[in-house]
Amino acid sequence: MDALLNDEGTRRGITLMRLCAALLATLICVACTGGKPEQVPTFTPVAASPQAVALKADGLPGPLRIGVIVTLGATPGEGADWALAGEGAQVAAERFRLGGHDVAVVVADDRGTAAGSVDAVRELVSQGVAGIILATAGTHVVDAVTEARNQGVAVLLPYLTEDRYLNDGAWSTGLLRSTHDTAFLETLKAQGGSHVIQVTAPGAVKPLGFEAQAEIQFDPGAHDEAEFLKGLTEAAAEGADTVVILGDGASSATATAIVRSAGLGLPIVLTNSATSPAFSATLLAATGSLSGTYWSVGLATDDPAASRQDATGRSVTAFLSAVQATARNPEITRYFESAPFADVAHAADAASHDAAVVLVTAAARARSTDAKRVLATLPGMVLTHEHGLVGPTLDLSRSTALTDGGPVPLVGTTDRAVERPGEVPVLRWFESTRTS
Repeated sequence: MDALLNDEGTRRGITLMRLCAALLATLICVACTGGKPEQVPTFTPVAASPQAVALKADGLPGPLRIGVIVTLGATPGEGADWALAGEGAQVAAERFRLGGHDVAVVVADDRGTAAGSVDAVRELVSQGVAGIILATAGTHVVDAVTEARNQGVAVLLPYLTEDRYLNDGAWSTGLLRSTHDTAFLETLKAQGGSHVIQVTAPGAVKPLGFEAQAEIQFDPGAHDEAEFLKGLTEAAAEGADTVVILGDGASSATATAIVRSAGLGLPIVLTNSATSPAFSATLLAATGSLSGTYWSVGLATDDPAASRQDATGRSVTAFLSAVQATARNPEITRYFESAPFADVAHAADAASHDAAVVLVTAAARARSTDAKRVLATLPGMVLTHEHGLVGPTLDLSRSTALTDGGPVPLVGTTDRAVERPGEVPVLRWFESTRTS
């Protein structure tokens, strides 16, 4: 594996230089689109040293199965946005396989319903998984969490989770609604939004504490684009300085495309749903382009973070190398299909990857693949980049495991990280700071 990294060192350096150049071009574009100078996001790229791709789990006694629940189809807001992002668990499994361990991912579809989520948990338990990753979101996950507790199996929730959904045996390893909403308000304040138009699309959840000066409902099934644009233009004429779009990934992307067509030149601020693969795919299908300036909130663990000269930069670099290695393995296919993993490599993310790292590490410490013993081992565990995490430290002594490095303002860039196999254009998100 060290040889693999050495062989790719030069190419990775070139890749990072291209990434930096693309991000610089993005920032220049932002400055030229009518935004105020103090609102231009800044990005300081510095190449990070590579870190080993293979992960070790000393104490893992034998073959280990990790359960992953995704939502392939559902009503807006019930988690289908994250189905492809959940492929990151495959990347974590491959890293442990490269380290000499027998780790497999078993996946189930909960159909975005309460009954489906219960069935999915039972299906995975019957297949002997050591723990379950809920790579979905929405109200229906409550039933999955409850059923997992009844079955004595741990569940990890890496995607946006309502605080009240957590109970014994369930851990949020990503954003909570409370922390997301706080960061959203900070992002809006940093953006300078004081007279905001709220576009409410299907699947919308209004951040706590957020109030808009005008609200316009958006229904992608109504096919009344002219009426929507009329209302938007009238609201903008009242002195609006920002458009906030609320909705699930696909719905908010459709709304974004139509807002862009109005040519208002106002900044667009979105919730964390915009960081999902569904947002990029829907926006690209609607407009043929991902150009524009978009603000969101989330963890600073997307591909641009590979250029940071710190532990996160090294970990993201290793993760991207692992994505490449996973795509090269002909035995690994995308969930539920025989198509190669390379088809979804663009979407696999760090959140589901880190949840899988937690479960494998817990099994190793328990020296058992039994779900109940893994569940008993998780409380009190603290994992860092040294254990293979891409994102911030996770402290499993509490159900809200994310301890620091929480959600921050993010800016979308159209750069495509060349470390990712395939040719699928997606928005990548980097942490924004402001110039005074």
